[in-house]
Amino acid sequence: METKKILIVDPDRTIREEIVNNIHHEGYTFLDATNAADALKILGRGQISIVIINITETCENELDLISYIKVNMAGCEIVVLTTIDDIELATRAVRHGAYLYLVKPVHADDVTLVIEKITIRQEKDLKYLESQTRLMRDLVGDDDKMMRAIGMADKVAQTNSTVLVSGESGTGKEVFARYIHMKSRRADGPFVAVNCGAIPENLIESELFGHVKGAFTGAAFQKKGLVEEANQGTLFLDEVGELQPSAQVKLLRFLQDHSVRMVGGNESKVVDVRIIAATNQDLAANVQKGTFREDLFYRLNVIHINLPPLRERKANIAKLIPFFIIKYATLLDKKPPVVDPHAMALLQGYSFPGNIRELENIIERGVVMAEGGVINPDDLPKNIIINRPLIGSKSGEVEEELLSLNELEKRHIARVLQRHDNNQSATAQQLGLSRTTLWRKIKEHGIQL
Repeated sequence: METKKILIVDPDRTIREEIVNNIHHEGYTFLDATNAADALKILGRGQISIVIINITETCENELDLISYIKVNMAGCEIVVLTTIDDIELATRAVRHGAYLYLVKPVHADDVTLVIEKITIRQEKDLKYLESQTRLMRDLVGDDDKMMRAIGMADKVAQTNSTVLVSGESGTGKEVFARYIHMKSRRADGPFVAVNCGAIPENLIESELFGHVKGAFTGAAFQKKGLVEEANQGTLFLDEVGELQPSAQVKLLRFLQDHSVRMVGGNESKVVDVRIIAATNQDLAANVQKGTFREDLFYRLNVIHINLPPLRERKANIAKLIPFFIIKYATLLDKKPPVVDPHAMALLQGYSFPGNIRELENIIERGVVMAEGGVINPDDLPKNIIINRPLIGSKSGEVEEELLSLNELEKRHIARVLQRHDNNQSATAQQLGLSRTTLWRKIKEHGIQL
């Protein structure tokens, strides 16, 4: 078993030696430093599991050290030692990312207990991270494109680089964004998601950067923006291609200087936020059309990860179906049903214009509707049966219609619209698409309403 390390940062040698001599925690070795500068040298030589820092008014740079550790040392926890007179300073340290503070004089048993709690938490976090990594790879491991996407996500997670995730609606762009956040040094920080296409143009600046009281009609109180809420974490900008030109300018300005000024305010504040953007559009083509700023595109497109649609990786369907069955059977407190072979043939022959999100919705319905522990064809949405491939009565083999994927998608959307009497909200919900994406596809395919 690898020995873990605890770093003690305190200018008082006596206190450092007292902690080292009186705390005997199996599996740990102790290192010590007199100040933040010495601590940085030690941190640069290898992974430290826990840092114990003395904070007083006479100690300089310790708050900066705490911020540095939280951004650059994934999984490292910080314990602050302070006096009763310096509790306000210790509270600021916790806001900077420290786990907790202890008021001196500190008994060795108290420190030992804290170390044990942190150890348990770190082990649980590590097991969870490993399980999520295995799950991601198990679910998409049969597809080379998805494996490359996961490999790219693993590499970029350890950096602060801006990431652009592209792919059709429902391909799992937010799942990938959360995966990158979870594997990054910011995992303990917030993950804040915002749908850029759902915020009216006149409110986008207020939503992202906040506003002061009285900044505009209806601003009855000061409101922190989503960017500031994501401080020391990750801001996920979904459907970034939907941003209006004026909002693109404001986002570009933030990406350039990472400073936030509330609407109606006079002061700017620098925030530490990692940006992950997502789009179902071709932003490079939008740049050529003049609907998306070229400078913003290059700011967002530092690392590009493209997720292929589910119809291009049908081998994943067989793994995703039992995963979603177990998920919803557990939520509904039901025994997980099995899928009838003919129902499975229908699912594997379906084009899934709504991608993984649509598959998940279909399986949830199937788990709810299933009787006798079996999901039958009748438990699937009618549009899948209407668009079913030909199923041989004896062999059960699927004979695909000789239509292009584009034509299949057009026919499927048209049928679902017809079933819902052209109600675009209901159609978008069943397809697992946003209303904006559905509207765009209706225009692309020339579907008459």
